Amino acid sequence: MACWWLVLLLSLLEEVNISFPFNVEVSEYRRFSSEVSSLFGYKVAQFNSTSGQRLLIGDPGSNILCACDVGDRCVNITLPDIDSASHLGLTLEVDPMSNRCLVCGSANPHNCFETQYTNGACYIVDSNLTVSSKSTPGFEDCQNADVDLCFLFDDSHSVGEPEFEIVRMFLLNTIQNLKSSTVHFSVVMFSTFPKTVLNFTDYQLGKAEEKIREMKHIGGFGYLYRALRFTLNEIFTPEAGARQNAKKVLLLLTDGEVNDVNSGATEAADKLKVTRYVIGVGNNFKAEDITELPSNPKEHHTHEIGDFSQLEAIFKEMQTKILAIEACIREYSHMVVLWQNTSMTESEFYFQRNRTVLHLICGV
Repeated sequence: MACWWLVLLLSLLEEVNISFPFNVEVSEYRRFSSEVSSLFGYKVAQFNSTSGQRLLIGDPGSNILCACDVGDRCVNITLPDIDSASHLGLTLEVDPMSNRCLVCGSANPHNCFETQYTNGACYIVDSNLTVSSKSTPGFEDCQNADVDLCFLFDDSHSVGEPEFEIVRMFLLNTIQNLKSSTVHFSVVMFSTFPKTVLNFTDYQLGKAEEKIREMKHIGGFGYLYRALRFTLNEIFTPEAGARQNAKKVLLLLTDGEVNDVNSGATEAADKLKVTRYVIGVGNNFKAEDITELPSNPKEHHTHEIGDFSQLEAIFKEMQTKILAIEACIREYSHMVVLWQNTSMTESEFYFQRNRTVLHLICGV
């Protein structure tokens, strides 16, 4: 009989959804607000100061850093040498071991030869809420490093006359925009056989515009590696005006048609320290067909666009890398040496806690 009632009770429990409510007692919340900017509170970090626990609250919209106690009292921390475009508080990181906080934002961008550089600005706040002077490690001045840049472009039958004219205007505009920089230009067109449009000596003599306006579309087949070796032998040489200490850069423009094989051309380019970028145009371009040609890492030296009309836009993106790579390598090496050979200084703390800020400086 008892078993019968037990079975009935279990059956009823299966049909009924029973819940047992409970309450959790929490302390009263604290509200911190600011009428200065809607970005107040974009970053918040708990911080142990000598006066007790504080909340550090960043406001990138107004460049204000606040220290708030549990009694809702907030004070602004004065950050020296700040400008209106810093957006301080985009990064807010606390090191619990040293009770220091890193506060970063983006400093004012500046232009170098039509290339815009964006750099970070940072401060370190210690446990007394004392602020260090502004730090801008990796700030990129306009570069004086010499660059010899050769445009190697596809002139085979797959490139039509309209596309050829777009390339012509792209070359003219690019050289005009960078004429006050330390970049020297040369141009080689290729199909079945390569042909020099202008070498570095021509550029130095002021003949670039004349030579580019005179070039004519030939057509033929795309013998790319033959053209690469021709460029190494005929363009990147002192006889053609290449400078001894200049950084050598080759920018290849192709729609992807390749009719020859690499027979040591890329190895020769590596030996000459020629950095190679590839711009692939159109649906026929496949990066896997020319994996040997771009410098390493391949994905950073290969760019694809839908058609020739996008040339100027993609080159503007690449321009910073081409002009600034020397400074980035030099600055990054300095950071590594500083980290490995010093004790825990403010500079080391900055780099150790925020190595990703290198992306702001060099895109690495």
